[in-house]
Amino acid sequence: MKNKVFWFIFLTLFLAEPILAQEQLIGLSQNKILQDKIHFKTTSESSVFLPFFDDFKPTQPIPNQKLWTDDFVFVNTGFQKFPPNLGVATFDALDQYGAIYEQANSFGFLADFLTSQAIRLDSLKNENRPILISDSVYLSFYYQPQGTANAPESSDSLVLEFYSGRDQLWYPIWSEGGMPLDSFYLINQSYFKQILIPITDSARFFHSNFRFRFYNYASLANTVQNSWQSNADQWNIDYVKLDVNRTRNDIYSEDLVFVNMPPSFLKKYRSIPYDQYKNDPTNSMADSLHSVFISNLSPTTYTAEYSYVISDQLQQDSLYSGGSAQISPFVEEGYSQFPRFKDPKVISFFTLHPESSKVFTIRHTVNTLVSQNEIQKGDTLIQKQIFADYFAYDDGSSEAGYGLSGNGNSAALRFKLNTADTLTSVQIYFNPTLLGNEDYFYLRIWTSLSPEILAYEKLVQVSRADTELGFCTYSLDRTIVLSNEFYVGFTQTTESNLNIGFDLSFSPEESLFYNAGNGWEQSVFSGALMIRPAFSKTIKSIDSSQLMNDTAIQIYPNPLKSGSLSLIIENGEDYFIRVYDLMGKLVYSSPYQQQLVLDFLKNGIYLIRFQNLVTGDRNSQKLIISK
Repeated sequence: MKNKVFWFIFLTLFLAEPILAQEQLIGLSQNKILQDKIHFKTTSESSVFLPFFDDFKPTQPIPNQKLWTDDFVFVNTGFQKFPPNLGVATFDALDQYGAIYEQANSFGFLADFLTSQAIRLDSLKNENRPILISDSVYLSFYYQPQGTANAPESSDSLVLEFYSGRDQLWYPIWSEGGMPLDSFYLINQSYFKQILIPITDSARFFHSNFRFRFYNYASLANTVQNSWQSNADQWNIDYVKLDVNRTRNDIYSEDLVFVNMPPSFLKKYRSIPYDQYKNDPTNSMADSLHSVFISNLSPTTYTAEYSYVISDQLQQDSLYSGGSAQISPFVEEGYSQFPRFKDPKVISFFTLHPESSKVFTIRHTVNTLVSQNEIQKGDTLIQKQIFADYFAYDDGSSEAGYGLSGNGNSAALRFKLNTADTLTSVQIYFNPTLLGNEDYFYLRIWTSLSPEILAYEKLVQVSRADTELGFCTYSLDRTIVLSNEFYVGFTQTTESNLNIGFDLSFSPEESLFYNAGNGWEQSVFSGALMIRPAFSKTIKSIDSSQLMNDTAIQIYPNPLKSGSLSLIIENGEDYFIRVYDLMGKLVYSSPYQQQLVLDFLKNGIYLIRFQNLVTGDRNSQKLIISK
């Protein structure tokens, strides 16, 4: 635990704001996931009856429209640190469109809101009677400053207010000043703190249109260069619950849940080319999955079973059983420490037969052992293991931006081949920036850093993303045959920040190095730089969010010459549809319909993206319009 506190202190110093160090890590200035989402409009649906509950399951990056009236916060699994369950709502300095607020400044400004729908605090639906003070109404929630991102300053704050329909006024109820997460932990001995607030003013609040809202005050670093300006002052909230018959000791929930996405089954990478894997599967696979966190949020010690199943598209399964163990309440002992649950062994290799898909599905399951009259508690997580044509340390999601502050400084990411192969391109994820980034830099490939042996260099420019995950592909003007160890990176030509994506969820050991004029040094930052070398024996690059079978969705006619486009999707009511032009602009969106009227679109090629709002799976198909 002391080591964890040390790293929080360390990262806080570096994430707080750009300083004079050569190597820097900053928050995002824009959020691509929020930019791509569909923004809902406030509806006039009937009020919500008690109980009101949201645990922010990350099925989509926006709040549940049935519970909330706005979508400024970011629902995610990347910015939480040791949470009670998987998924939080993050408040920061970015608006609902994923850009820094126009009113943002270094002195302080009002940022994100999360406002409930109208709630019926006038009556109990099932009992058909008024709510009384004796019904003991409480609102509870967990909160956390900073998480994995930037610590809010002491002048920043998270605020809770209640709305009185009688007075038509918002009343301040609770607030907390900003602080680094390490300081928060030292004070509370917990990374999340639960707050319980009784609602006792019946005259003011026990009405049919009671509401509550959270919002945050943020402030940006006073940075001269726009390339270093970034998001800041994150807060996370979770497990929001409003109900009757509660007390100050009602700190439990009858849930047994996973808390994090399990790590990669590969020893060093998130993904590697399949040809590289099959040449040395033994050394490519991890021995065990470290830190699969399971949380028992109830007051009762459960006896539970954990297992996972690996499946390919030929329905060939491999089963791991972790047996059974007792899991104590989270508020008493934290996550389960039973080794066969927390660090399950990797029990088999991925299927090597050529007919199999290069995407494997792993289903993790935890359930309580119950008697005949008891209700089973449990949770399921779906994980994908991808083999494409590239090496990747990252999971495709950027939580921060990596940069070097000096002209001529370099960074290099280390990779190791199992067999000789031909490097043909490099993919780099650049975080979107306030004014756009068009800097030139040298793309470089080294076969050694000591002594330094440069195998390739090319002057290139930061460019638009050309993959669905947001990476920019740089094709090499000559192929390079590599074997064993090599390094991919860049050398800067300006003082500006290239702002390359940085995945904070995975920390490969001794992989990132930088040279600020004093020789190569290992990076001080823990995380994965989002640079991916791609090789010649191509298996089509696979987006982890694009894993449905193409035959599961049918569109016709294609090309579309006139009339409506017909869609056939199994369980279509679970889907949301977006249509993009070739420039990546969103031109149409709607919930699933059997017929799409697209006669307003000009001739051309479009991308239709189908998102399953239940599973999170995505599928994209091209549409040609030729009138």
